[in-house]
Amino acid sequence: MENLKKNSVTVIVNHIFFIIFVINSISCPLRVVESCDPIDEEALLHFKRGVNYDFPPFRKLDTWVPNTDCCVEWQGVSCDPANGRVVQVYLFSFRDEGGVDRNFGVEGNLTKIQRIVLENNKITGKLPPTIGYLTALYDILLSNNRFFGRIPPSFDNLRLNSLQLSNNHLVGPLPPQLANTTFFNSDSNLDLSYNPLGLKNIPDWLFHYYELKNINLAGAGIKGELPQSMSSSGSIVHLDLSSPLDEDIGKKPTIAYIQSMKLSNNPLGGTIPKSLGKLIELEVLEMSGNNISGSIPKKVLNLEKLQVLDVSNNQLSGRIPPHNTSFLASAFSGNPGLCGAPLPPCKRRLYL
Repeated sequence: MENLKKNSVTVIVNHIFFIIFVINSISCPLRVVESCDPIDEEALLHFKRGVNYDFPPFRKLDTWVPNTDCCVEWQGVSCDPANGRVVQVYLFSFRDEGGVDRNFGVEGNLTKIQRIVLENNKITGKLPPTIGYLTALYDILLSNNRFFGRIPPSFDNLRLNSLQLSNNHLVGPLPPQLANTTFFNSDSNLDLSYNPLGLKNIPDWLFHYYELKNINLAGAGIKGELPQSMSSSGSIVHLDLSSPLDEDIGKKPTIAYIQSMKLSNNPLGGTIPKSLGKLIELEVLEMSGNNISGSIPKKVLNLEKLQVLDVSNNQLSGRIPPHNTSFLASAFSGNPGLCGAPLPPCKRRLYL
């Protein structure tokens, strides 16, 4: 009987301690996630002060209030829960109107940040050199803004997966230091399209990146010859140099493993080189809107993986070679001298 009483007392005491523990847990919860690092908080507030964001309904930066937890309460900010350091700023379309961003900047104190996404915001200003010192950064997505000036040489410190700066007002020349930038992912991409770069030549080092798969310089005002290093570059998969590019296409080197080649709407002359028939992985070939003459090489038209072809609106002539893929007539239209399927048949007296 006495043992039973002792056991009952023990159970009651245990229940009391459990209730006290629950009450303490509710009033003073265990902190399993670190709050925002004060250095990162100040760096983000510096960014906020540098942009004109007061355009409803895009008021994400209204949540960026001093002395609040930027990891929890600030829209567009992600942190590492282990240490409270900011790892991502994602502000896609945080405003729908442009503004004068006289003091736009990204402080170098964000030493753990991995991704900066500020696309489609009409931000005005120069690219801050401090971005180049954020060595944990691997994605820089700043397309569709109004950045002007040159790409800072400090970007050579970075090890990137993606550098997307398209549709801005950036000018050349590209700093040679960019040759030291590392692209590490098997699907890395560099997009500088639709900037008035005005390059006299495409830099040779652009094709030395081992892992860089996608290069987009469309509409970037490229002139001059393509570098011979392209012929030994085995990494590029997609190359877009659409409009404008000034050079004779007959001198273009080949890239053995390229899958997509877009050269449309350029003042390209010469003939289609037979060497393109060696591009065994080529799936897309677009050459429309140029001044290319001569005939279409049979090997090019019969590349095994070629699915999309457009050589329209040139000065091509002769019979279209027999081919296994069913290309549309529009792929060959606008070449007065071309004939044969899928265009009207050739006149027998000319093409016996």
